[in-house]
Amino acid sequence: MRDESEYVKRFVQNHDHHLEACPYSSVMTGSVPLNWPTHPIKRWAADGVNFSISRDDPTCFDNSLCSELELVNSRIGLSVHQLWQCQLNGARAAFCDDELKKNIVDQILKSEPSN
Repeated sequence: MRDESEYVKRFVQNHDHHLEACPYSSVMTGSVPLNWPTHPIKRWAADGVNFSISRDDPTCFDNSLCSELELVNSRIGLSVHQLWQCQLNGARAAFCDDELKKNIVDQILKSEPSN
């Protein structure tokens, strides 16, 4: 979802859909230009879009979730608290039973970083 797609962004926000963002893959596959400070993730975080950071094609890109989070923090500019919020969003959107989801969400909530 690129920034120019305001309709899609509003639809996602208004219907509380969850998006997974794979920043390295999005650039390497050409779906987003190689300009980290203007990556759509930055705008999504500012606009309160429900998304999480994930990874894609680890065998092709030799990446991990940790490397994606580091990239989003150091090159795109999201704060540690914004990264925490992204991962909380992901846990809340997870496809697992309610008890497991609650346990995961509770653990993430307990680890909220200070601003």
